[in-house]
Formats: sequence, structure tokens, C-alpha cells
Amino acid sequence: MGRWIAGLGLWAGLGGVATAGAEPLCPADARVFFACGVKGGKRVAICGDADPAAAGARVVYRFGKPGAVELERVLRGAGAPGPAFFAEDTHAASISLAVGFDVGDVRTTVYDQETLGTASQNGAGVLVELGRGSAAARTVSIPCLPGPRTLDLQPLQPVLAARP
Repeated sequence: MGRWIAGLGLWAGLGGVATAGAEPLCPADARVFFACGVKGGKRVAICGDADPAAAGARVVYRFGKPGAVELERVLRGAGAPGPAFFAEDTHAASISLAVGFDVGDVRTTVYDQETLGTASQNGAGVLVELGRGSAAARTVSIPCLPGPRTLDLQPLQPVLAARP
């Protein structure tokens, strides 16, 4: 098996089930942790080794179109340029899981949020914070589109640092 990742979610709604076509940015032998389509025919994915806690295990973020990845960032393992983070925020009836990384003054965060009993408030996607720390800072939201997706970020909690 190749060097990639996946696992179990916390709630039925957060523990995604991989669906045919949901992971075209990941190698066929990868375990998928997060994958969805976004505007412009593009996709976002986090893939990795079967056991993210194993020595040398890799976790990789990818964004782009199948066959034309525009951004690839190693989050854990050989080639990781810096620490990635995991965040979990829970409230009485909601949970939000996130994995992110910083490159200079840009923070990219992949998220999966669910509020029990209110499907209209559930969501997943990517937030890109541009110019963090400056007066001109802004956030771009890239939501997942309806359709095949895998939402399963929980297994990265023990292997990534807590959100700074």
C-alpha cells in the first residue's frame, strides 16, 4: 500500500463515507480523509498513510483538478515544510473539526462543521485567510459543493499540533 491516510469520524454526519469519484486528487492506494468538489470543477483533498501515527507516515493536502493539482502541501512526514494544526470545537449541539497550515501570512484551513438537527447550518470546505496580521487581511471561503465527499478529519488529532 502507498503512503496516505483516513479514519473514523465522531458523529455519523462527520464520519464520511468515501463515494466513487470523491477522491480523484489522491492516489488510488491512498486512504482519504477529506475530499469534496468546489467551484470551477476543482477539488480539495487530504490523503495519507493508513496509520497517520506510524513513523514516517505522510499526510498531504491537495487542491486543483484531477491531473492538474494546483497546490500540494505535505502536512506531516518527509517534506513537511512546517507544522500543520488540528482543531476541534464542540458546543452543546455542534462540532467543528479543522486541519490547517500557514505559509507566510496565509492560513489555509480545511473544515467540517455539523450542528445536530439543523442541516442548514452544516458545512465543509476551505477557508483561506490572506494577509493575516495586516489591516488588509481578508478571508476567502471555498465551500464544498453537494455531491460525493469524504469528511473524516478526526484521525489527525493525535498526530498534528493543536491550533495555535
